[in-house]
Amino acid sequence: MTIDTLWKVADVAAFLRMSRSTVYAKVNAGLIPHRRVVGQLRFVPDEIRALVVGGA
Repeated sequence: MTIDTLWKVADVAAFLRMSRSTVYAKVNAGLIPHRRVVGQLRFVPDEIRALVVGGA
């Protein structure tokens, strides 16, 4: 996995059809798996897709 394969907050928001502020809130609540890269949130696409499949 490289930094190019990770999603940004805007990518996750678009994929999950929610606002960026909702993504941040769910990250802070521990509901969305994420990584921090140089202080910025990044997401593994397969983990986000698994949320949808798992119904989270």
